[in-house]
Amino acid sequence: MYTLHLLHVYVKEHVGVKWKDLARRLGFAEYTIGVFEAKHRDPRESCMEMLTSWQQRTGLEGTIEVLKEALVNAELKGIADHLEGEVFSGDNQLTPASAAFNLSRWNFVGNGLTSDKKLRTLFVRISKKIGSDWKDLVRVLGLSEADIKTMENSNPGNLKDQAYQALLLWQQQTAEGGILATAEDLNSALQDCELEHLAVKDNTFLN
Repeated sequence: MYTLHLLHVYVKEHVGVKWKDLARRLGFAEYTIGVFEAKHRDPRESCMEMLTSWQQRTGLEGTIEVLKEALVNAELKGIADHLEGEVFSGDNQLTPASAAFNLSRWNFVGNGLTSDKKLRTLFVRISKKIGSDWKDLVRVLGLSEADIKTMENSNPGNLKDQAYQALLLWQQQTAEGGILATAEDLNSALQDCELEHLAVKDNTFLN
């Protein structure tokens, strides 16, 4: 029987050192990628932990289609093409029939943006406008001073990237605590920081 775990095993065996490019396309912050890398000598193990973390964070939204899109965007189209036509059955083989079954089972995201994509779209919008105030925002959201310093050191002189990576880290830390980060949480924190002008007002992102 096909499982997402087996797909992850296939990806980590073939992605090589480009697993970090894939991780970025799946929304991981540079800090978190560095943590995965530091824990393992073998990049395959770093990749596997990253994929497992992504699946846990996204739940039902962590579909094959999302993984394939990230692979293509990371210039790993060959691996994505493999996932397109084949899905593991038994111990070693993949079959389109089991792929169809599991896609129907796992892909409940509808025709719009997934909540994960919605949040990342909001992160982009906010990071373009927030300037140095991003540090106040992420403090309210619960990031530590050490986290903030890491974001500054990882993206020296680039406030937009510092803000974006910090918001990604907030999303990841929230997920690791078993809670889903939401646009409503973001709005509440923006208001607490007197940054209401950056608050989300589009219902597309609040539903």
